[in-house]
Amino acid sequence: MKKSVIGFVAVAALAGSASAQVFPTTGHAASNFIPFGGGIAGGVPTMHQVFDDALFGTDPVEITSIGFSPGLTGFFDLGQVTISMGYSAFAPGSLAIPSGGVGGAPNAAGAMSTFYDAPTAFTITLSGSEAWTEMRFNGSFVYDPAQGDLLIEIVQPSETATALHVSRAAPSGESTRSYTGMRFSANANINATRFDFDLQPVGGGCDPDLTTGAIPGQPGFGVPNGVLNNDDFFYYLFIFSNNDPAADLTTGAIAGQPGYGVPNGIINNDDFFYYLAIFAAGC
Repeated sequence: MKKSVIGFVAVAALAGSASAQVFPTTGHAASNFIPFGGGIAGGVPTMHQVFDDALFGTDPVEITSIGFSPGLTGFFDLGQVTISMGYSAFAPGSLAIPSGGVGGAPNAAGAMSTFYDAPTAFTITLSGSEAWTEMRFNGSFVYDPAQGDLLIEIVQPSETATALHVSRAAPSGESTRSYTGMRFSANANINATRFDFDLQPVGGGCDPDLTTGAIPGQPGFGVPNGVLNNDDFFYYLFIFSNNDPAADLTTGAIAGQPGYGVPNGIINNDDFFYYLAIFAAGC
């Protein structure tokens, strides 16, 4: 069904915008058990990671999903995972050891907001340094770079979660992490977990403007440029056909009905026809 819809709408196209960004940008250095493989009896594995505000530009953005690149395949029951977001009192390279558990202490500047909080398990079939599609956490946090660096806290108290490792980068001025409560000694600022962010402009944007060009791997792919054209349509066609979480745009395809324009974690033809509608409406 999906292929037939794609063919129909692609022909028609010839007659809010989301982008995915991997931070830090310094690239893969190794696969690492922190934060999802540090379980230990009696421990509350907690990781804090700070991101320099300059990575996100100057305007507020909504973070709608974060992903990780697992280093192995299999089934992984992580237990309860709580992810919170907020602002940091410390820049990359200067994080303190977390107090442990939720709340952000002592690295948060102000209250943290819950982004994700649920029992979580993943069946991973794709692994490697750039395998971002299967291990994702969906939520919502509006981040304003003008208010300071981004702080993300991940708490996963399962004692049996010891196997899953994900891609990390070397420490840099872009991002560092600190952790405690794990089967490893508490430490700070020696590495940085790599995150794949789905980002949505907040206000004033053009929702169907998704990309600068339509060729994967080329500069500007997945980066809105303020111009709405067929490149945007074929970019959406690409992410939809690849089941990318960024293609999840709506719950239903009928304007005015509950869930219209509200992602629901399911990618189906409703999302495609929703994009067709906003693309046809223009900006």
